[in-house]
Amino acid sequence: MKLVYFIISGLFVFSIICRAGSEDSTKINSLITGFDFSSNTSSFGRFNSSIQQPSYSLYASFFSKKGFNLGVSGYTIGNTDSTATEFTQQVNLNLGYDLNFGNYFSLSASYTHFLYSKNSFSLNSIYKDEFSTGLDFNKGKFYSNASIYYLTGDRNEFMNSASLGFNFDIQNVFFKNHSISISPDLSAIWSNQDYYNQYAFKTYWYLYLFAQRRPPLTVQKLYDNPELFSRLWNFLNNRPGKLKEFSKLDKDLVISDLFKVQSKYNLSSVSFSLPVYYNIGNFSVNIIYSVTLPMNVPDYLDNAAIHNFSAGLIYNFLL
Repeated sequence: MKLVYFIISGLFVFSIICRAGSEDSTKINSLITGFDFSSNTSSFGRFNSSIQQPSYSLYASFFSKKGFNLGVSGYTIGNTDSTATEFTQQVNLNLGYDLNFGNYFSLSASYTHFLYSKNSFSLNSIYKDEFSTGLDFNKGKFYSNASIYYLTGDRNEFMNSASLGFNFDIQNVFFKNHSISISPDLSAIWSNQDYYNQYAFKTYWYLYLFAQRRPPLTVQKLYDNPELFSRLWNFLNNRPGKLKEFSKLDKDLVISDLFKVQSKYNLSSVSFSLPVYYNIGNFSVNIIYSVTLPMNVPDYLDNAAIHNFSAGLIYNFLL
């Protein structure tokens, strides 16, 4: 895995050396701003399997004609505090560089720093920094991408992704200079399943003591003996979000199975997305439908397909 990462990074550096001093005169500086709403929120293709986490975001990104870009984005995400009922906030600060080479290829490298509100319990909040590099291929209507991510924070992790899709543009729709862009996309993410250890401790931490003291204890026994576990039920009844998460667990699940080590690197999700953009000059309205299939998840998590809808507004200022 590290070898692949360094190969792509080496290609990126090599391309910069080959193109040093050159500049594409057709490029211009631009500032892109936008607002998005999403019906659910993921962290690198992973969703909370028991509750919806809708989000609202504002963002602004500056793109230099020399290939550099700088961005900031802010998110308000529902049901992501420790009780799974309140909104929390997240801010991403991004710095990157894109380089075109040959007729169809481009390389990118970026760094993102994540900031969270103190009450954040979002899936992403175990990460503080992200380093990524990617290789893109574009020819005609076809495009593909392969990327590698290194994430640091409460834990360090390598991930990689691959995607392919098509771009379809319809010009002069309804009015002159109005257009529609449709870009169906199929993607996959591979990651270390150790992530689910963090998820179990972060989401079901209040059950860890039972897992240690009573290894054979099942969820059904917790339901059948409320008088023996009154502190647990008082805790859950005062936290509707946690009670909802707990109620999603299979009744036959042995509590200790929640905290079994998951360390195998594997395919973690496959997604299909269908973005539709309506463009009026430098202004765009977007609607995106996506469906994600969780792969190789622990038995205590729901592996049903997750459907998501998002919509947003974008404006591109040419500088």
